[in-house]
Amino acid sequence: MKRPVYINGASALSIQDSLSGFQFDALERFSQSFVPAKDPDFKKYIPPMIARRMSRMIKRAITVSQIALQQAEIEIPDAIIFGTGLGCIEDTEKFLNAVLDQEERFLQPSFFIQSTHNTIASQVAMRLGCHGYNNTLVQRGLSFESALLDAILLFEEGRAHSILTGGHDELTSTYFSLLDKAGYYSYNEVTGIGNFAGEGSVSFVLSDEPKEKSYAQIEHFEMCYTPSKDASFGSVVLPFLEKYGVVPEDIKAVFTAYTEDEMGRSVYRDLSATPFAECLHIPYKMYCGEFFSASAFGLWMAANFLSEQASRSSERGYALLHNHSFNKHHAVVLLKKVGSI
Repeated sequence: MKRPVYINGASALSIQDSLSGFQFDALERFSQSFVPAKDPDFKKYIPPMIARRMSRMIKRAITVSQIALQQAEIEIPDAIIFGTGLGCIEDTEKFLNAVLDQEERFLQPSFFIQSTHNTIASQVAMRLGCHGYNNTLVQRGLSFESALLDAILLFEEGRAHSILTGGHDELTSTYFSLLDKAGYYSYNEVTGIGNFAGEGSVSFVLSDEPKEKSYAQIEHFEMCYTPSKDASFGSVVLPFLEKYGVVPEDIKAVFTAYTEDEMGRSVYRDLSATPFAECLHIPYKMYCGEFFSASAFGLWMAANFLSEQASRSSERGYALLHNHSFNKHHAVVLLKKVGSI
């Protein structure tokens, strides 16, 4: 990365009580196949007359975006870039069901307008009055990382000084059943083993300048494609750290996409054999569930972790975030405490 990128605002709405802030000791573990996100009273964040025409996904994205911007002390960002795997799937279902039920007649245009993936970023922009760069990235399990990459490129080109980015996905019972039948989830409610479905909406405010209460600095970021099925956490992360001259001993915590299923065990089979064996290991999907932009929640956890570490100690500290999509597409984010060398 040519320019430093700082996380100056971060807010998450998830299956945890995360909207009120980060409390690692209060994070819950769940024992069901699908856990919906915990919605707040949106009247506290959006006027009821405006919110009544918004879908659940839009209200979630606007809420976390407003909170993140308030933390960063920014009213209107230079750009808005979101990543999503499903977009507003609830409105998509409503539109398609209306097409069938009404035999393609007397359709409500609002269902179609709000069903597209880029509706989330555009609605947030309209709410904020932001007329800058607006983009939505849809890349399955690396949708959020694709948005993050787009944001970093804007910074390096000098086209923006503050960017609102994030990952936003919702899940309906109908689409959950389809993904479950396709084998996307493997949670067994009898044994309590496997990956379970979740949903969430996470927003960050990135800037090229730090604030007094910045969460963390994004030191290095990389995405890669590994066509080999034998790829593993160590084979991806260790060359990444060596490339940038980072000593593994300086990393205080590793946030991984580990899940208790065959895929999760395969990708992280060598974790205990790496220099991170004694490091704090946090499998973020065990706390937010499986959804296409779940790594945004992982970054939210990692940024909050470093922010707490910064308030306790001034020594050097890093946090590492790893994500993968079907063990073919991998992404690694290295975060550093603001002010550490």
